[in-house]
Order: sequence, then C-alpha cells, then structure tokens
Amino acid sequence: MTNRPRVWRNARSEARPDARDGQVQQRTDLAQGTGLRLARKLAVLLVLALAANVVPPAALAQGVPPDPGLPGPLAVDQFDFTLGTLGATVFYPGSGGVVTPDGPYPGLVLGHGFARSRAQHANNGIFLASHGYVVVTVDFPTPLNPDFDAWAAQISAALDWMEDENGNPTSRFFGQIDIDRFGVLGHSAGGMATWVAAGQDNRIKASMPLDPVPGGGADLPALGAGLTLPAGWVGAPPSSCNASSSYRLLYPYVASAQHAQYVVSDATHCDFEDPTNFLCTLVCGSDSDARRQVWRRYAVSWLKYYLDGDADYFYYLLGSGLSGDLAAGFLTDDTALDTFPRDASAQAHPLGGAVILSWTPYPVPPLDGYDLFRRLVPEPDWQPIASTGMVGGYDDAGLPAGEYLYALRSRDTAGNGQQAAAVGPVEVACYRFDVAPAACDGQVTTLDIQAVAQAWQTGPGDPGYDPRFDTNGDQVITVVDIQRFAAQWGWPAA
Repeated sequence: MTNRPRVWRNARSEARPDARDGQVQQRTDLAQGTGLRLARKLAVLLVLALAANVVPPAALAQGVPPDPGLPGPLAVDQFDFTLGTLGATVFYPGSGGVVTPDGPYPGLVLGHGFARSRAQHANNGIFLASHGYVVVTVDFPTPLNPDFDAWAAQISAALDWMEDENGNPTSRFFGQIDIDRFGVLGHSAGGMATWVAAGQDNRIKASMPLDPVPGGGADLPALGAGLTLPAGWVGAPPSSCNASSSYRLLYPYVASAQHAQYVVSDATHCDFEDPTNFLCTLVCGSDSDARRQVWRRYAVSWLKYYLDGDADYFYYLLGSGLSGDLAAGFLTDDTALDTFPRDASAQAHPLGGAVILSWTPYPVPPLDGYDLFRRLVPEPDWQPIASTGMVGGYDDAGLPAGEYLYALRSRDTAGNGQQAAAVGPVEVACYRFDVAPAACDGQVTTLDIQAVAQAWQTGPGDPGYDPRFDTNGDQVITVVDIQRFAAQWGWPAA
C-alpha cells in the first residue's frame, strides 16, 4: 500500500448527499473549477476533432455485448459478515452457498454516502455480482461525520478480507477472487472515500463512483494527482443534493490517461441507490429504473473494460453505443472523455533527417499499443507511419527537410483507436549525408555517394567543392569522406 498525504482540510465541511450539499461547496473552488473545466472541454473538443476528422479511423470492435445496464446472466448469492466492528455484505456469483465455478472473479467494494448505510446498495450489489464480480458493500464509521481516512481504510479492509478469503482453503472463495483485479465504487460522500482509497491503495485497478461529491475543503489537485488508475464516474445533473455536480471540479485534475464522466440526463441523487428510500426521494426527487439502467450501463462497461480487459465494451464507453445515448439524450453534454496517451506527455525532437518521438506508456487492460500518424505541413492529409506495442518511443527516420506534425493514439486489443494527442510542429533539418541529387529527399543512395566522389581532391574555391562533403573539416575531399558517405548508403535502414 502506498500512502499519500491527506487531501482535505476539514471533514466536517464535506459536501453532504442531501439538500445541504450545495451549502458547503466553496464558491472560490467553483469559480476556479469552472474556468478549468471550460479550458479542458475546449482542449478535449480540439483533440476529438483531430481524432475523428483528421487522423484515419481505427478498426471497430467486432463484438457488441448485451446491454450491461440490464441484469447479468449469473445467479447471485450473499451473506452478511462483520468487517472490523462494522457490518458488511458480500454478493457473489453462485447459489446455495457455492460460488459458480467460472472464476476467479474481480473483486469490488461499494460504499454508501453521508447518513446512509450499505442497505441502500443491496440491489446494486446483486446487480454487479450478476455480471461476474464478488462485491462487498460496507458500512462506514461515523456516517453523520465523515472521516475520509477512516472511510478509505474501511475500503482497504474489505480488500484485505477478499485477499484472505481467496487464500483460505476452507473458504468458499478459495481461488475464486482475482486479487489482481480490484475495483471500487462509492455513492455521494462514499465517492470521495473511493477517490481517497484509490490514491492510497495500489491494489485498486479501476474506480467508478456514483454521483460522487468531493468534500468541502478538499485539495482537488492533490486528490486528482492520486488518481493514476482508470478513473471514471457516473453522475446526475447539478442539484443541491450533489453539491451542484461538484465532481466536475475534480475532473480537470485527474492524472489518469483514462478518465471519464458520464452524466445521466434528468437523473437524481437517489437514482444511484437501490433501494433508495422516502428520505432521499423527499429531498432529492424521485428515482427511476430507466435512469438506473443508463448509469449501470457505463459503470459495468468501465469495469468490464478496465478490470476484465474486455475490449468489446469500447462500444459503450467510447464507440457507437455512447454516440447513440448522447444523440438520444440519455446523457448530457457534460459527459466528458479523456483517453489521451498518458499525461498527454508525447514529445517530438528533430535529429537531422529524423524525429525522435517519446511518450509515457500506460499498460492497463485492455490497452495494447499505439498508432502513430504524420503530416508534412502544409499538406492536408495525415499518413499512418507505425503501430507499436506498449512502448514509449519511436524513431521516424528518412524524412525530407520540412515542418511536421504528429499524432499519437492509444489502441486496445480489438484494434479500437482512442483519442489522439497532437505533437509538434517539428522542424526537420537535412540529414548530413543526404546531399544529392535533390538535397534532403529522405534517403542516402548511390547518387549521394557519387556526388562526393566527383568532388574528390577538391577544396574551398575549387569547382564542385561543397562543404557538406567535407565530413572531417580538413578542407579537402578525400577517400575518407567518400568512405563515410558510402557507410551511410541505404539510410534509413528498414
């Protein structure tokens, strides 16, 4: 477990999952976050335009899974237990106390919000388990006065319990929980606890909070910097019950190369509980099974894609399914996606007839590698130049002199291309041995060698002398110069 510094200043001012949420949100944070959100949205739109309209499209996934917003195919069993001093419930694929032997299954922890309990997520636990997960719903200590260190510790304790059960030969879960694939979910204030836990516990591989509410006074840059894992969430439009969708303030700070927010049209804070109760619907509005189906579609798809490594769920997260839900109005335009190469850190450096590209690889399921594209300015068309594996660099050699733009795009195991990151422009100079017949044609051929040979024994002021041929600077073209050019024949090597 990696410990990170505390990221809030006052747990008592944490934004509540009820009508008081909006009252505790810092107005200065809102104003700053709005500006950041606008800038981020403009950047996203620009790069989406690059990916959709300029860079050639990638292949689409072959399979379209059944709607993950509907119950999964597996029977579900459950039992209550004590986690520390608090109650917990585990839901798992199986019946009669026996785990369905198709595992090991990824493990999930699901937490409740302010003044709530795990009882408000019993049906969510059943639903997630029906899709092939072992799900532990937890009760948090002091639910009326959240302490996010303690709440995050309870999430980690649930992960400890699953690890212990998986390794215990007397447990029904022996060998049936994939302890390398843990995910976390939390509703409202529990979403804040999810983010804190994800930044502290490196066993967590993906997070998907439900209408999360960053606590009042939270250090959002520090909180976001801790989220280097695939970090998505589903949310409702702004209301007093979710602190006016304060999750939008955190979005620009999330460090992960793979993060998203899916905002369900007309949703209420109560839609993310199941079962909810009269107290929630009285304050926050009625709940809807139709809206639950929408948020569950994206929550399960996120988990299937990033925990199970199933690239078919690209269809819902980034593909035609998402486009269809946006067009049909099931999601609002606050829905946002970032799947750029990690930290948008791609760089390009010229090196005499070549460009050295580098970036930070992001080896998470189901990402498989990168597609690279190049455009010579002012030509309008992008050209694919390479498809790499999960590496962090590529040398693009054999370039005529000129100005170049590059684009780098993540690719999953089904060949689906994600968003592209633009790199450049880069000014490429002539490769020193690429001199004839038209300098800087991007190759070293026999014509380049012949040009030097024809200038043999010439010096400055002599007809045919060219200082580019004088590789050692001795003011005369000798056999040494000819040999050096001959050694470069065929550049760039295939």
